[in-house]
Amino acid sequence: MCPTRSHGLQAFNKLKTCLYNATKLHVVEYGKPCGILVDASGIAEGCCLIQWDEKGMEKPIAFASSKLTATQTKWSTIEHEAYANMFALRKFRSFVFGARIQVFSDHNPLLYLKESAPKSAKLTRWALGLQEFDIIWSYRPGSKNQAADCLTKIQDGGSKMAAHIYFRSSTSAIYLLTSHECSLSVN
Repeated sequence: MCPTRSHGLQAFNKLKTCLYNATKLHVVEYGKPCGILVDASGIAEGCCLIQWDEKGMEKPIAFASSKLTATQTKWSTIEHEAYANMFALRKFRSFVFGARIQVFSDHNPLLYLKESAPKSAKLTRWALGLQEFDIIWSYRPGSKNQAADCLTKIQDGGSKMAAHIYFRSSTSAIYLLTSHECSLSVN
């Protein structure tokens, strides 16, 4: 069944609007403070590297996500969140090394990694790995940490975002994220 000309034109105009309003990535300004929005779920971890403009508005530099292995899905919540931070810092190391980094997470116990000696060997190794970075930990509720949150919930339907997959390998994917208001289906 072929769509009518008006439906095709509506879909095309909606696509133009969505592409025009899509998130635009900015170029990193080395030496300036950076922020990393981090989140983890039972299936994936996601992060977004940001910097702030002169008005204090967050500018996204890069997004990353990774699916957890079967073993990793069995970890505790603090291990998921800590691993997501390690993943983000490794992924964006070339951008953030030497800069002050503010890490935003919806998991408050991450402060525990920096302020006390973790009980497990895994968390201790990760805490040692964090020492090379100048990190300020900040709590941000999941409702205000949407850039990272939606990357961890794409597959389980918990996100308010729709993902269109452009590339997929066995461990990672590149997505075009759009809000549900930008759905390209025309009623």
